[in-house]
Amino acid sequence: MLEAYQGKRYVIGVSGGSDSMALLAMCVQEHISVLAAFVNYHQRKQADAEQAYVTSWCHAHHVPLAILDDPFTWSGNFEAAARTWRYDFFEKLVKENKYNGILVAHHQDDLIETWMMQKERGIVPKYYGLNAVSYWHDIPVYRPLLSYRKQELEAYCTKNQIVYFVDETNLHGENRRSQLRQEGNLSKQEREEILKEIETANADLALIREEAASCFEAGGIDLQAYLAKREEVRLSALRQYLDPDNHFSCTNKQMKEIDDLCHHDDFCLDFHGSLIGRENQHVYQVPAIGMYQDVYESICYGSFDRYVISSSGSTVEAVSVKEDDFPLMIRSVLPGDAIQMRFGHKSVHRFFVDRHVPRALRSGWPVVVNARGDLILVPGLGCDIHHYSIAPSMYVHARSLGELAAKHH
Repeated sequence: MLEAYQGKRYVIGVSGGSDSMALLAMCVQEHISVLAAFVNYHQRKQADAEQAYVTSWCHAHHVPLAILDDPFTWSGNFEAAARTWRYDFFEKLVKENKYNGILVAHHQDDLIETWMMQKERGIVPKYYGLNAVSYWHDIPVYRPLLSYRKQELEAYCTKNQIVYFVDETNLHGENRRSQLRQEGNLSKQEREEILKEIETANADLALIREEAASCFEAGGIDLQAYLAKREEVRLSALRQYLDPDNHFSCTNKQMKEIDDLCHHDDFCLDFHGSLIGRENQHVYQVPAIGMYQDVYESICYGSFDRYVISSSGSTVEAVSVKEDDFPLMIRSVLPGDAIQMRFGHKSVHRFFVDRHVPRALRSGWPVVVNARGDLILVPGLGCDIHHYSIAPSMYVHARSLGELAAKHH
């Protein structure tokens, strides 16, 4: 049954349920080298009993076992937080032991439930249902049991005298997956029809994703190519670019809102801790950045998060600093910032508007302030009247969205 996995070593997630105990026993039966990994969240009454049983079973069958038993705290959605905690533990074990990947015991019932939840919520994922192989960061996650029904795995455990635990939350849990499990069994014909529907949906999805890939250029989305596509391809391009690992399970409604913004000249949108904005004919995703202030006791050439200090550059990036200007501060722009130019004071906000600086860059735009608190350089606008010379001592370049996106992606 598991011949394809022989000759390699895996971390296998074990919970004490019939599915994971069946997979563990199959691996032992077929001499597949595995390290069992048990995670105790201490959220269910039987969790300690499951841990004790899995420990005794692994000891009896000479299977190495790793247990994560630390206090588990989370915010937001428990299932999502628990999944991250669990898979991060699996990943750590794989890397420490130089294993080939992770085995998990998802079965056909899980596959169908996932598909039904995706349809109900309007989610368009990387793959409908459950893929036989996916990735957690760079670690392959294998699902060998997707052709097995839950009942078949329970029967396997019974036949082989393997004790297994029934998760009581599946019997009366309030989350949607538990409710689906309580709504009754599907007939063989119904299962076959659903599996065929999933197969067709994934084939269509693959074609759309392939077409959407032509929208990507230079670390962003090429708007000329993007706007020429039909809506479903545009939405797929946004998903692939903004959420490549499907962490946020974005709905069509959410993607349509971003798609509408992409038709405008300039915009800035907060997207799960990053910023999406437009620069020229591209849309970029860049890390959001809060207020910052970096202090320098002397000129320090180098590349930093939002700017570059160098010995050459353009006139509007140049400034001549004197000894009494130090310590210099390079900080993010503040409301009301203005600089004294030859033609009078210039508002930094007015500069943003006049030069069409993308909105996604404005809150993190660097300005240079001397020891007296005078704003002496706004990169892209120039230095104040007291710090201009034909031989500037340094240049400060504010990174573009394209440059930030290239670093981010």
